[in-house]
Amino acid sequence: MKRQRGQAMTEYLVALGIGGTLVAALTLAPCEPAGSSKGCIPTMLDALHNNYEGYSAAIGDIQDYGDIKVAAPPSDDAAVEDDDGIPGDGGVDDDTPELAETLNKVNYVYDSQGNVIGTVNGTTIYDLNGNSIGTYEYDEETGQQVAVINGETITGVSTGSVYVDDEGNALALKAFVVNGNVVGFGYEVNGKYYEPLKGELTSKVPSSAVVADTRPVQVLDSSGNASTFGYEVDGYIYSMSKVQVSGETYSIAKVPDGELVQMVLSQSSTIANWDGYSRCIVRSLDWVNNELTLTGYSGSGIVSFDKTEDDGSGNQVTTTNNAIVESPTNNLGYISSADQGSGGCQGRWILTEGASDWTLSGPY
Repeated sequence: MKRQRGQAMTEYLVALGIGGTLVAALTLAPCEPAGSSKGCIPTMLDALHNNYEGYSAAIGDIQDYGDIKVAAPPSDDAAVEDDDGIPGDGGVDDDTPELAETLNKVNYVYDSQGNVIGTVNGTTIYDLNGNSIGTYEYDEETGQQVAVINGETITGVSTGSVYVDDEGNALALKAFVVNGNVVGFGYEVNGKYYEPLKGELTSKVPSSAVVADTRPVQVLDSSGNASTFGYEVDGYIYSMSKVQVSGETYSIAKVPDGELVQMVLSQSSTIANWDGYSRCIVRSLDWVNNELTLTGYSGSGIVSFDKTEDDGSGNQVTTTNNAIVESPTNNLGYISSADQGSGGCQGRWILTEGASDWTLSGPY
């Protein structure tokens, strides 16, 4: 299988085997550049290798934390035909199905902002050295998840997982591309490929597929809590429903859900409005044609549009185009600065602010 050069993935990755949204959460350890064009590794993962034995769990052993469901490999109640050619079979049917080879997981608990609190096994939370530091609690009636660390209650927490290799190294989610089209997602370990939902070994990835890097895309809810919207591949965004597919066949091209846009701000008032928000945002697929009104624009190249216009009474009012792009919350999601890596946003489109207008360029 060929490997695609270019955008390097964030080298940590919250794994997808937990059907449900995966949040970004409270880093007790900062993120450091990974020396790649995109991505960084939380320093907690530096300790992951040495503490793997204390943290890892087979996929079938992962806990169910309420609304975050983690499925074990499916059972098969059908009897297995006996095979007299198998030494020791003795002509007796073996009713125990053979489980698929799966990746190992390490479970993490996060705060409401996506920062890592620690690893979790059952209801016990551990620090990076494997020491018990608190408990994880889930209220089935209210759906509230909390962590109690050193007597302090942290509300709004969530759980997520990281797939790891046999040595405890975190695995990066990959996209598989055939003839320029993304046909699925998964993991690659020593020439083997694993599907993303349960981490099971799969032989369905086409031999002609190119392996491409991904970056996680986050979205904020009404309370300001972050969760994973999907993953970005070469400027296009694929929602979790396109990434987490049960029984993925890797035979059908995925239709993107959005495009990545880099916002380049220059005016103090706009910069203030965007304070605390990522400037690497997601807009809907074909947003240039579907959201903006750009008379005479062919859909590529460079075009400018005004921020304000005369309302016919001598008053300057904001234009429809400006209203669409100036708000930091009017988008489908974003890539955090930590996940952008040293290469920056690398959007499919770049929107540059001027004193009285915006200039759009792309697609790249």
